[in-house]
Amino acid sequence: MKILFILDYSFPNPSAPSNRIASLVKSLELRTNEVSLLCIRGTYATKDEIVYKNGNQIIYSCNRVRNSNYFFRNFNKIIGFLNSFSIIVKENRKEKIDVVFLPVKLNFYNSVIYVLSRVLNFKIAHERSEFPEIYKKNIISKIGYYYYTKFFIKKLDGIIVMTDSLNKYYSELASTRTKVKTIPMSVDFDRFKVPKKEKDLRYIAYCGNVSNKKDGVDILIRAFGIICSSFPEVKLYIIGGSSDKNLLNVLEDLCIELKIKEKVIFTGRVRTENMPNYLLNASVLALARPSSLQASGGFPTKLGEYLATKNPVVVTDVGEISRYLKDGVSAYISAPDSVEEFASKLNECLSNSEKSKRIGEKGYEVAKKYFDYRSQSDSLTQFLLEVVNK
Repeated sequence: MKILFILDYSFPNPSAPSNRIASLVKSLELRTNEVSLLCIRGTYATKDEIVYKNGNQIIYSCNRVRNSNYFFRNFNKIIGFLNSFSIIVKENRKEKIDVVFLPVKLNFYNSVIYVLSRVLNFKIAHERSEFPEIYKKNIISKIGYYYYTKFFIKKLDGIIVMTDSLNKYYSELASTRTKVKTIPMSVDFDRFKVPKKEKDLRYIAYCGNVSNKKDGVDILIRAFGIICSSFPEVKLYIIGGSSDKNLLNVLEDLCIELKIKEKVIFTGRVRTENMPNYLLNASVLALARPSSLQASGGFPTKLGEYLATKNPVVVTDVGEISRYLKDGVSAYISAPDSVEEFASKLNECLSNSEKSKRIGEKGYEVAKKYFDYRSQSDSLTQFLLEVVNK
């Protein structure tokens, strides 16, 4: 098949959406599918950094590098939208496109692609890892949500979701002709085949878009504040930037309040190729995700990457995490929203290195069984074949 993913965010980058798409692409390529990615916005990378080593084609419908000027950045975005339509037509002329994966929040844009799909006779699909309700933030987004859930979803030919709860949700919204398939989060284990450094530093690590609401970074910092005096050599690394410009200042103030400022390292955004080193060399990998609608439907991509390192993981029991992982066996699992319990799990993990090592190895085995992109290749390709041939 010829498959085209349309992306409305920076790619490649170390974010969860980017990593999810990258692993799906590699999975599809294992079965000799031709996969291309059409990026309709610029990337955050410099020109020298725009390298994607999976072998598939990346097409930028606008200037590849994201402009720092607000006016030119948004003008570039419009150009990207407009150019993308002619690019799809040209790609279809080269070789017929079988499936196009559409972005989530671009209702008008997606509607135009839907019309184009009927003219060029290709199928349209989605990849979903969250409930769409989380995007209802103002009157415009609420109108968009209504259109998306009541009308647009019914036009889709196929939907790939990350969890069974999302499968149930989208199956109820979609038309009877729409096929829905659960493909769990997927990990490229090859990214973590790099040598570990000599253990000259012990640290707990969190990686991702720094957020309190989604990932409970404030809970993690407070929990670290409770246990850090028991482990004076251990530091906490917060790896990643934030879309909230004020949040990092708030978190740094929290570190000052807790008198742990010198022990908490905010790295800022790191390059994709550097992320495995940060995770592999950590003593503990932590995710204090609080209970929320977003957590109940999704499965954190970073958790799969944590497990791929063989390092012990401390995580909260949200969504479908406990379906795969067992507390004290393959991970340290804490109740969500509790600083004290998360601190207790961190303490337990750091206090027994031999047990933690065994738990990290068991976690790796779970991830290898369920989340390796190679193991998903056949089912993913077969699903899309059914979508194309129905």
